[in-house]
Amino acid sequence: MIFKQETQILKCTFEKEHFSKVKAAFKDRWPVVYIIEDDEKGQAYIGESTNICTRICDHWNNTERRALKNIYIIFNKVFNKSVILDLEAFLIGYIVADGKYRLQNGNGGQHVHNYYLRDEYQREFRHIWQLLQDEGVVRHGITLLENQDLFKYSPYKILNLDQFNVAVQILTDLKYDLGNNNQSRSFIIDGGAGTGKSILGIYLLKLLIDAKSSPAWTAEEEALDENLSYIIGHLSPNLRVGYVVPTQSFRETLKKVFDGIQGLDSKMVLSPEDVANSGEGLYDLLIVDESHRLRRRRALFNYGSYDKANKTLELDEEATELDWILKKAGISYSFMIPDNR
Repeated sequence: MIFKQETQILKCTFEKEHFSKVKAAFKDRWPVVYIIEDDEKGQAYIGESTNICTRICDHWNNTERRALKNIYIIFNKVFNKSVILDLEAFLIGYIVADGKYRLQNGNGGQHVHNYYLRDEYQREFRHIWQLLQDEGVVRHGITLLENQDLFKYSPYKILNLDQFNVAVQILTDLKYDLGNNNQSRSFIIDGGAGTGKSILGIYLLKLLIDAKSSPAWTAEEEALDENLSYIIGHLSPNLRVGYVVPTQSFRETLKKVFDGIQGLDSKMVLSPEDVANSGEGLYDLLIVDESHRLRRRRALFNYGSYDKANKTLELDEEATELDWILKKAGISYSFMIPDNR
């Protein structure tokens, strides 16, 4: 057993006059994870640092962060930098699903990494969650949260290596298109059921929105940041994006997820008809989830609304919902399950 020392949580009021308590506890630099929160506002920020004394002063100079009330610092002498990065990501994912707070965090562009004895450390993470429950910082148990839509489709999930490589390629292509007279293109990202296409799509949308809304924002991964810094400088000031979902039941699920995530909004989740009837102008980017479910003019419940959309877009009567998206999107990405799988 590697945990010869007990994991501890130091709590103090997030006011400058109380920072001396933190400095007294952490004279030596040591890797920690911290949660700054305000129960009444339902807002929180989760971070990690090897110099918590300096970091909390930085947060105090941030207007959004200064409005929070308490800080919880989680530490254990056996935690190294890899462990706290993993713990930070773990807490972000589960606290989002817990629903008590809307996080001020961006999703940061993290992807999965491995380290020595990771399985044992992750078992300790579950114990830390119980400690946070006992403190009243979080409300629900892990087993319950793992079945919540906010956990399944969270943009804060750590990407596996395949997902991360696809994310880098998508942003590389987007950078190229924006650098070539805003060339309009459509891309297809295929994969079987359960390969994480929806997670990747939501992750990318959140990544772009965070980068656009904060000029000083940077991704934690250099491969993403190099592309993002260029992309956000070439997108329209009022970034117009949409996440298109053809199936109504899944669309309603994602609307609830988007409403629970800082920076996202249920209005971003669109049906193909929403796209067609969205008025003049193009979307900067449309991401289409389950694009294999987009319809043709066949066996429809309502031909009238379908024909009206084609007329609005000045398309032929036999145009498909994919044609609507291509007509309205500067650039579109389609996530689909190909027919041969």
